[in-house]
Amino acid sequence: MKKLILLLLIAPVCCLCAFAQKKTHERCPRVSVETSFISVIDGYPMTFRARVFKAGKSKLRYRWTLLNGEIIEGQGTPEIKVDTLGYQGEKIKATVTISGLPKRCRNRASATGFVKPKPYLN
Repeated sequence: MKKLILLLLIAPVCCLCAFAQKKTHERCPRVSVETSFISVIDGYPMTFRARVFKAGKSKLRYRWTLLNGEIIEGQGTPEIKVDTLGYQGEKIKATVTISGLPKRCRNRASATGFVKPKPYLN
């Protein structure tokens, strides 16, 4: 009988703990990065945009880093423009790190675009 009473007392507590953990996990916003074009011609700007879904009223700060290219506009904002001149045949990878999200949540995302060579005219 004592075991049954103990079980009846412990079971609801375990269920509440599991529910609380699930709710905490659901509160994390989803972070992604999109590019306006999968590829651009050498010399044309490429745009990357960070999306944060379900962030609530958080005050977010954006820090962008690049593999190739140079940020010409937008550092510190959700959207950047990247100069692609001289990177024909290479990939441009933009990574955003977002401050202001809960510490346990993922705060980084990346996207990659490709720089095509300029077309040759005959």
